[in-house]
Amino acid sequence: MTTNAIEKPPVSETLAVSSRTSDVVTTLVLERSWLFRSYRLQYDVSAKLRPFQLSLLIDGVLTKLVAKILPEPPQGSQSDTGVIINVKGRDQGNVIDPAMSAGELPANNELFYLLGSTFHQVEDEEAPIEQRFECRVSTPFLRFTNGGLIEHSLQIDRHGSLPASVPFLRLGRAFPMRPSLFRCGFDLFSRSKLASWIGGTPVVTQSLLLEASETECRIRIVAEDLVSRDCEILSQHTLWSELAALLMVSIGFDIESDFRNRRSEERRP
Repeated sequence: MTTNAIEKPPVSETLAVSSRTSDVVTTLVLERSWLFRSYRLQYDVSAKLRPFQLSLLIDGVLTKLVAKILPEPPQGSQSDTGVIINVKGRDQGNVIDPAMSAGELPANNELFYLLGSTFHQVEDEEAPIEQRFECRVSTPFLRFTNGGLIEHSLQIDRHGSLPASVPFLRLGRAFPMRPSLFRCGFDLFSRSKLASWIGGTPVVTQSLLLEASETECRIRIVAEDLVSRDCEILSQHTLWSELAALLMVSIGFDIESDFRNRRSEERRP
């Protein structure tokens, strides 16, 4: 006697759409979990950069995105320190570039990293002297609050020729300076549906990663535990609208239009 195996229904469904031009490649992947009745979204952008666009991109990220999550400093203060709430830097293994070596990986909880050169004119030397520098901003865990929030502090490390007098939020405008490698990563906390039911602490449900060299920029947005396929993304601190504005100014890419088009394609039968 033979028996037929019972075919189990799928626990998830994944749809992917992409677009390619001479300068930009974008991909949207949407996964639906039938078990948890939620969606997971991953949106990737790879764009070619032209000369000087990296500095514009860095300035936009620092002044439009990073500055959004920082507390307001006391009036007249130029301090880069403070406490950020329900946001932290990326985990060490959370990278876009799969070819990144162990020595190039971000530090844990890394919010911002910049590698570049400054140039100094020396007497009796015709050409300015190039000197390397690094600047890294990390977000060590600080505390849980009674109100169910998660606080992280800011830790800023500078090495090499970068003057300590330059606030890190102004590094995209510092001159004479040439950036060569840049990355930024946000992990955004919120209460998942399960945590809301049982009163648990917030967890990371969305992340934004940016990685750029002098010739290429990569962006990855991940949003989990979405209640519908049309949910807003990066709404905390208005990061989505700020990201769209800075990308249009710095590299001429309309991310809002592209994302809207990818979502429309994903819905087609």
